[in-house]
Amino acid sequence: MPGAIPARYDSLDFGERQALALAMEIHAELVLLDDKVARRVALKELLHVKGTLGIVADAARANLLDFVETVEELQRTSMHLDQDVVDEVIREYKRSQGK
Repeated sequence: MPGAIPARYDSLDFGERQALALAMEIHAELVLLDDKVARRVALKELLHVKGTLGIVADAARANLLDFVETVEELQRTSMHLDQDVVDEVIREYKRSQGK
């Protein structure tokens, strides 16, 4: 748990505030965030950001799962995934795989 939460994070949800404050406190190389506003804040703080889809893409590159199938499964859950973002990430993943 971080020592203090900067006031500039007040507009974020509890989890995002905690994650960002801790990442800054420990000088993390990467912070895991899905929330669009929290990601923008993290980038302003010069933190590297990765979200759920990025983690899924990494796992697929390591042949641990099927990327498209897993993203489709995530879309059937209560997790909100912006369809434009999903489409772009799938296109980029396929492009990176030469498909």
